[in-house]
Amino acid sequence: MSDLAGRYLPFTYSLIRSFIKTMKYIAEINIMTRSEILDPQGKAVKLGLHNLQMDTIDNVRIGKHIRLEVDADTEEQARTTVDSACKQLLANLIMEEYSFDLHTA
Repeated sequence: MSDLAGRYLPFTYSLIRSFIKTMKYIAEINIMTRSEILDPQGKAVKLGLHNLQMDTIDNVRIGKHIRLEVDADTEEQARTTVDSACKQLLANLIMEEYSFDLHTA
């Protein structure tokens, strides 16, 4: 009996899963270098802007913007997934901070 269960359980799970409607969420993630850390790209852009006589611009910081789609049953599950992706891969938490907005697709 356990052999049959082992053989058909993945099929049963995927069949049940196909009837459960998941939502598609879009995450807009912003990753910035921490303010305590020097930003050489930001400094170069600031100097370039000053060379173009845009002297009113100051404190330029360069970061990353990432947009991704997440399939999840709930918004909370989508938030947890995005937060985990940021902590584990997308942001270097020693040097960077992140924030994100989440909305339905």
